[in-house]
Amino acid sequence: MRKLFSIVLLASIFVIFTPLLIKAQQVNATEFKYDPTLDGLKQLDEAVQSIQGSNKQLLVFVGGNWCSWCMKLNRFIHENKTIDSLIKADYVVVKINYSKENKNPEALKRLGSPARFGFPVLAIVDERGTLLHIQDSGLLESGDGYDEKKIVSFLRNWTVSAVKGI
Repeated sequence: MRKLFSIVLLASIFVIFTPLLIKAQQVNATEFKYDPTLDGLKQLDEAVQSIQGSNKQLLVFVGGNWCSWCMKLNRFIHENKTIDSLIKADYVVVKINYSKENKNPEALKRLGSPARFGFPVLAIVDERGTLLHIQDSGLLESGDGYDEKKIVSFLRNWTVSAVKGI
C-alpha cells in the first residue's frame, strides 16, 4: 500500500509540474530570440520613450538567431543571477535583429554602425536617444564563453549614475 501511495504521489507531482517546467523553458527560449519582422528603428524610438525619467539606459543587443555567440551571450546573461539583476536594475533591453531577412540598416546607422565589430554587439543609449558606447562583445569573452567579471564591469561602467558621475 505504501509503495502504491508513493507511486501515485510521484506521478501526481510529475503531472502537475512538468507543464510548468516546459512553459518556463519556452519563455526563456523566446527571450533569446531576435525577431526579423521588427523594425529596429521603431524598437529604438519606443524604447527611448519607455526609459524617460526611469534612471535607466538602453542596453541594445544587435545580432541574430543565426549567430551562435548571440545565443550563447543571451543564455549566459539570463542564467547568471548577478548579471541579470544588474540589467534589470539599470537597463531596458532591446534586441535588434541583423540577418539576411532584415539587416535593419536605419537602426544600425543610428547606433553608429556597430556591425563592424561582428556579432553580437552591444550598444548603450541614453534617455535622449544618444549613443553613448558600442561594445565589441569579443572583449567580454573568456575561452569558449563569456566572462562574468568583464560583463559586470561593462554594465556598471555605463549605468546612468556612472555616466553622470553620481
